[in-house]
Amino acid sequence: MAGLRGDSGMDVQTLLPLAVQASLVLVVVVVGLQARFEDLFYVLKRPTLLVRGLLSVNVIFPIVAILVLLMLPIHPIVKLGLALMSISPMAPFLPGKLLKAGVDHAYVVGLYAALMLFAVFVVPLTASILSALFPGDISLPVMPIATLVFQSVLLPLVAGLAIASLWPAFAARAAPIVNGIAYAILGVVVLLVLWKQGMHILGLLGDGTLAAIAAMIAIGLAAGHFLGGPKPTYRIALAQATVTRHPGIAMLIAKMHFDEPRIMLAVLLYLLSSVIFTGLYMKWIHSRRPAA
Repeated sequence: MAGLRGDSGMDVQTLLPLAVQASLVLVVVVVGLQARFEDLFYVLKRPTLLVRGLLSVNVIFPIVAILVLLMLPIHPIVKLGLALMSISPMAPFLPGKLLKAGVDHAYVVGLYAALMLFAVFVVPLTASILSALFPGDISLPVMPIATLVFQSVLLPLVAGLAIASLWPAFAARAAPIVNGIAYAILGVVVLLVLWKQGMHILGLLGDGTLAAIAAMIAIGLAAGHFLGGPKPTYRIALAQATVTRHPGIAMLIAKMHFDEPRIMLAVLLYLLSSVIFTGLYMKWIHSRRPAA
């Protein structure tokens, strides 16, 4: 991030990703503190739920995103940033958000674990497909994705689960405290980035980028809601899982192949937009409940 270097010579550009990584790891630990080991296998033991999740997150949404991006006159580099987000699965903060919405612990943890495990193989495959559609040679070996998933998802999730299993009372007390710390760190980072890069992000709004993001998210929410199954909470979970993507994976691919700040800006704009649109989706869900 250009311009994010402190007066003392400390490289803020280096510290910000570390702060984001730390906060997201803590968020995953909190999910583990509120779950059980058997939850990890909940979706894997239910093929119908697994297929629905993989179809919505890893097939329908990337295809919809690519079609929307190819139709709109957006800068190719910005298109690439949004395309990278479309192939990056669930963001780490989503499980905690879904748990607060009342979705079953077992389904949330199981869906999250399954999608991240399959990401190790699915993301490199879809990245290679993108290389034929967008500028640059995009390829990603399995090992970098596997390392990222292990370090930022599986390891902290299992650590939280182990603590919850061994010391359940402590886990119950620690979860809200750790969650508060994680979101405090993340909030500071977001505010700092918006302060330094806000005008650059706003510069993307007038060229069709926001329209593309809105179309991607709207169709993704509809697909996840439809494929979620008969349980209302499953529909809520899969709808949000479909459109809430992992910025770390998108940035990993971008860092390996491109030195282009507009990719980061596109990723940030998508991330902020997804928070807003999923909030509107939840308001719509709540408005329908009294009638139901």
